[in-house]
Amino acid sequence: MVRTPAALAPSGIEPPASAPWTGLEGIPANAAPSWPDVVCVVTAEDATWGFGSTAFSGPVVPIINDHLAELVTGAVIESPDDLAMLWDRMDRSCGTHYGSSGLASYAMSAVDLALWDCFGKVRGEPVWRLLGGERRKIKTYATGSAVADLLDFGHGAIKLPCSLDPTGLVDAAATVRAVEAARKLLGAERDLMLDGWDIGDVRAAIELGRQADAFDLRWLEDAIFPEDWPGYRQLREALPDTTLAAGERWYSHRPFDAMAAAGALDIVQPDPLWVGGVTPVMRIAEIARAHELELALHCGGNDPFGQHLSTAIADVALAEVYYGADTTGVVSSYRAFAGVAAASDGYVEASDAPGFGFEFDLAAIERSVS
Repeated sequence: MVRTPAALAPSGIEPPASAPWTGLEGIPANAAPSWPDVVCVVTAEDATWGFGSTAFSGPVVPIINDHLAELVTGAVIESPDDLAMLWDRMDRSCGTHYGSSGLASYAMSAVDLALWDCFGKVRGEPVWRLLGGERRKIKTYATGSAVADLLDFGHGAIKLPCSLDPTGLVDAAATVRAVEAARKLLGAERDLMLDGWDIGDVRAAIELGRQADAFDLRWLEDAIFPEDWPGYRQLREALPDTTLAAGERWYSHRPFDAMAAAGALDIVQPDPLWVGGVTPVMRIAEIARAHELELALHCGGNDPFGQHLSTAIADVALAEVYYGADTTGVVSSYRAFAGVAAASDGYVEASDAPGFGFEFDLAAIERSVS
């Protein structure tokens, strides 16, 4: 029997009082590393296994194998509180030695997700039900540039990426034209959002936000560099009437706690595969509820992890299905694991199978990584 200490209280981040540096305009943001994704498997004493996943395998796999594995091996898990205790153990150990954000958070995500999958299988319950969920279906919105195709797929709302020029920089004029065209296709009744992931610079985000919001944006998302904490406050002050969303590139519950307390945003968007897994997402949900913020998980409709969390958390109203430029079929290829429920008629339905409901066996995982 493992004794479960009280969850570590969020410490928050106090943004510096100085004005943010806004020198990122003119620097492309899309030069991503080429490391493939991570597969993480945990195994219980009775051979029940759980599956987790995240990104950036090059540096993340050694963190899992050489550090986190020793922190969870042999643990007795009898309740979600035990899973929270293991997450706190990983978080504190990483934070003490080399930091629990960034790559460490990706590693903790894979382990925590695998533990929850295994726990659900041992209990014979889907994760969404273990988390207290009372529904399986949730409305979807689509992220991509082929608006007409995405509407044909049945999604009730659309989020556009920013348009880029040949050098990879945001083309503000082309982005505004795309927003205007999308609004004409959607009409006045459907929601339209703009993903500002590639902007990064506060001044550029403010200017583009002002122009795009003329077309009745449901929200402007992730428009500045993810760790520019004072920048979020500046953006809030400059765009007081624009609904602001952020959080897919934040790690653990702590930044959400600080930014919610600062009144810097309206919608929080953690990604379960990046923020640390199920455990911090549930803490973020409590933070959002306490501050009366909306919660919309990043890619919450693309994979079983997001589907189970999106349906389990009653405050989540929409699940994102990310397509990008690929609209060749109704099922998005992004994070397409066996067992992913495809969006249909504007909804996605989480699996009722134990754990996250993956439809593959351990041998298939071993073949895929061999």
